[in-house]
Amino acid sequence: MENIIINRKKLLFCFIFVFGLWFGTAQYIKNSEFFNIIAVKSFNYLTESNYLKSFILLSFINLLIINIAFFSGFNALGLPIILISPFCYGTFTGVVNSWLFVSNKINGVFYSLINIIPFALITSIFIFITCSSSFYFSSKSAKALIFGEATGRGEVKQFLIKHIMISVVILIISFLQTFLIIKLTEKLIIVI
Repeated sequence: MENIIINRKKLLFCFIFVFGLWFGTAQYIKNSEFFNIIAVKSFNYLTESNYLKSFILLSFINLLIINIAFFSGFNALGLPIILISPFCYGTFTGVVNSWLFVSNKINGVFYSLINIIPFALITSIFIFITCSSSFYFSSKSAKALIFGEATGRGEVKQFLIKHIMISVVILIISFLQTFLIIKLTEKLIIVI
């Protein structure tokens, strides 16, 4: 029964992420001039910087979402923040893909299919896992406040170990994505 509930939570986070993708695309269409300025500056920074600066920026973006969801799990009031995390990542991904599609046509589609979409899907899976665990712990914190139930030490330790492992995987993903961003930008003509 607990696995069904966990899978429903992950499905909920997936739906929230997809809604964020739609929202990001809609916001790009509505405010394309504003987002073009931001996207061009960000893309310039990523492609013209050295590997280390690009890696730090991508890692920061990915780890920020994961860490916000993670630390919200220790708080009884963290449930809304946990729900917002996949939405924010989806919105960010939707805006980036929309900008690539609109400003670079077929090259933008190829670039997105090779570099943005696969890494966004992998990262979003880890965001869903983090959000699901954080949702569980945030619910436990709320129950502890209301009913006086305590969270076991073993559960917290397991939660921390899972977060460390996810963070390491996210760093590896960011490293691979940085490498592809710089290499693909040299090969494909991306209009900035």
